[in-house]
Amino acid sequence: MANVIFMCIFSLFSLCFSAQTDSNEFVFPLHIPTLTQNVPNLLFINEGETVGRASISIPQLSIIEDISVISQETFLLYYALRGILKENDIILTIFIRTSGTIRPYASLRQSHPSISIQPISSAGKEYHLYDSKGYDLNFYCLDILSLHNNTKVEIIQTIHAGKTSSVETTDITLDEFQTNRICLISENTRVVSSTPFVLTISGDYEMTGNPSLLDMLVAYSYWGKTFTVYPLQHQQKFRTFCRMFCVKNDCTVYYQDQTELIISADTYMDVEVMDPFILVSNTPVFVTLSAFEKLPFYNTTHEEVKIDPTLNMPVMPSEQYISKIYINPSSESNESAIICTKCSWLSHITFDDEALASKLDVEITTIKNDSNDCVITVPIKPETTHKVRSHLQSAIFTAVINVSNVNTDYVYVVHGFDKTLNCKTVIFGHDIYEHECDVIVFEKNTSCSGPPLDCYQEEETCSFCLRLYGLIGLGIGSAASTIIINVICQVWYWPKRTRKKEMKMITKKVKEREEEMERDERHRIRNAEIFQERRRIAERIIQKPTDNTMFYKLIADLGGEPNEPNGSAVKTGS
Repeated sequence: MANVIFMCIFSLFSLCFSAQTDSNEFVFPLHIPTLTQNVPNLLFINEGETVGRASISIPQLSIIEDISVISQETFLLYYALRGILKENDIILTIFIRTSGTIRPYASLRQSHPSISIQPISSAGKEYHLYDSKGYDLNFYCLDILSLHNNTKVEIIQTIHAGKTSSVETTDITLDEFQTNRICLISENTRVVSSTPFVLTISGDYEMTGNPSLLDMLVAYSYWGKTFTVYPLQHQQKFRTFCRMFCVKNDCTVYYQDQTELIISADTYMDVEVMDPFILVSNTPVFVTLSAFEKLPFYNTTHEEVKIDPTLNMPVMPSEQYISKIYINPSSESNESAIICTKCSWLSHITFDDEALASKLDVEITTIKNDSNDCVITVPIKPETTHKVRSHLQSAIFTAVINVSNVNTDYVYVVHGFDKTLNCKTVIFGHDIYEHECDVIVFEKNTSCSGPPLDCYQEEETCSFCLRLYGLIGLGIGSAASTIIINVICQVWYWPKRTRKKEMKMITKKVKEREEEMERDERHRIRNAEIFQERRRIAERIIQKPTDNTMFYKLIADLGGEPNEPNGSAVKTGS
């Protein structure tokens, strides 16, 4: 029974541990034409308040490396491959597993988070080719990585020749973690598949001389319709351009004073960003921001856009905003955070436990013609962990980190965490429970961690019902888990318990039989001893003397006629 209890406790502990252990898995293909120091490095940024870990694995070369990440750590891929990689023109499959707060990037420049590596959970079935940095993609290739067996991939390229156009289709079938490389002949390319897969853009090294890896494409299902757009870095030094990619016909985009743009299918359009604005589209679009250094010898926007941008990043759609982040800045750098949210939520979002609405060292810009949206710039202290979090369920935001130092400038999006708020309910002055929850309403019987906030009740939200349903769901889930684990343990232990019970009964019967036989043997021996003792006593009592002469004489004197031992009568005198 002790073994069963141990197994049940171990199963329950394993279930709880697996439910609370937060980790992310990433995988992407990396084409290496020849091993040089231009191979991209892997940069890991910690978005949590504790030290995280990352594991890098390349099964083709039997490479497994583990690193600790305090704020930022760089894994130098060139030195890991040197001496091991013997082939040229090879596609490596790189697996990354990190603790939940660690975000990996491909670094094309030293310490630059150039390309955000998407988690496996973000892989999609449909991708559209887009060029966020002004490359001529006719000289580049697609590196396809399958995540499942029998993945059927279709590459559809639309080729324009003057006023006519033709479509060229390529079909391939891949097994799990198998890769394939398709070089492009048209920028108007769509890739679809029967199951999720990963897609990156790499260069034809001999023709371009550029670093091999250029971008990791975002699946079409993660494109959005509403974006907040703003200038990157200092406007005196940089010009910021917004690039919008559209794949549907009659794509209409509204921005800046409701200016309307019509973008043709499978094309993009650039707009210079002078002030923050809201961009809204009637169909899903992909939006990026690029900053270019102001150079006097470039006169037109088109020429300037064609320069390799100093800063480049995708814009997070408002549908993917977050509610909590941690910022771990590097040392010896001038950094700032750009936070986009609703102006009415500033009193419910805190930066280091101080509400943004009352923080003195922030710059708040209200977007013109849309007073409900704000862009907040917050300075960041080096080597200090900063926490930005929401204390209201609906108060979500997005954040971008600007980094500027003597050697470099770069920006990156903070991915953040799901909507999680730490709150406790107080009834008659006593704490009833305190836990992580995702529903918060400021009522007289509810208090939450963080600075004092304005009393606010969300409309159309039954806070009591939500809390009650949450507790009921938690109770039902716990009971169901307990019952399931108990049933599994009982099913696993039932045959063993039956055999153990049968063996116990047999052992008991054998023991009882042995005791009974031993008791009978003792009784028999005792009876034999009593019998022998009685026999000896009887023999002593009735034993006759060996000389009978005196006996016979005594009989004769008494007048009897006893017989002799031989049977004759003894005669006496007259």
